[in-house]
Amino acid sequence: MVDLRWILETLPVGVWVGKVPTGEVAYANPEFRKILGMEAVEGAPIGDAPAVYGICDRSGRPYPVEGLPYSRVVATGAPATVDDIVLHRADGRKVDVRAFAYPARDGAGKVTHVVVAFLDITQEVKANVEREKTESRLALAVNHAPIAVWSTDRAGIVTLSEGAGLESMGVKSGQLVGQNLFDLYKDHPDIPQYLRRGLAGESFWYTVRVGEAVYDTWLMPIRDASGAIAGVAGLSKDVSEIRKLQASAIQNDRAIALGTLAAS
Repeated sequence: MVDLRWILETLPVGVWVGKVPTGEVAYANPEFRKILGMEAVEGAPIGDAPAVYGICDRSGRPYPVEGLPYSRVVATGAPATVDDIVLHRADGRKVDVRAFAYPARDGAGKVTHVVVAFLDITQEVKANVEREKTESRLALAVNHAPIAVWSTDRAGIVTLSEGAGLESMGVKSGQLVGQNLFDLYKDHPDIPQYLRRGLAGESFWYTVRVGEAVYDTWLMPIRDASGAIAGVAGLSKDVSEIRKLQASAIQNDRAIALGTLAAS
């Protein structure tokens, strides 16, 4: 026969079992004590849990008792999941926790206990925060600088199209997604061949005119996990104004040169 208690004692998941309706602890495994940094407190009712165990939300406020996974199960009789708990431990460490709560019923179907499983998701939360910061910085640059970030699949269908640099073509971020660049620019003298070069595995710079807009673009292939080419990605900088200034400067230089020659 399988020893269920041995399984609970060796699980790498914190397990706490509370009595209904008081919320007093009936069982807590070693991993629960490891995550909380303390023993389960005998006789503590669920109303005291935030203060007793340092249970807070991500703003640092004591977690609402009615929002605790135990309380949700007691209120609804259905399983509940909570992933915004932060434990403020006595040793000063803060632990982000995801909790899964399930009702335990007697033979008559009455909920007598609530089983709560805890996972330490501190590293996951930190990674998400860093990812959000990075995405925010990139969004700030892409949405305000004269650049466009885009990608296509092997068929040339746009999968990403973002950036303020698209405005010179008269389109907004995301507007080109789903369109096929081979079809959209089938009459363009250069774009189809550039795409084919990228899909053949080449990475390179090129300058292209699209209507009145001019872009300096870095194009490179996108590869899947096996190394096969799955599409292309591009970073395009809108240099339309720079080209206009350069053309104007060249024209002015020519005018000055002609004037000097005439004067001579």
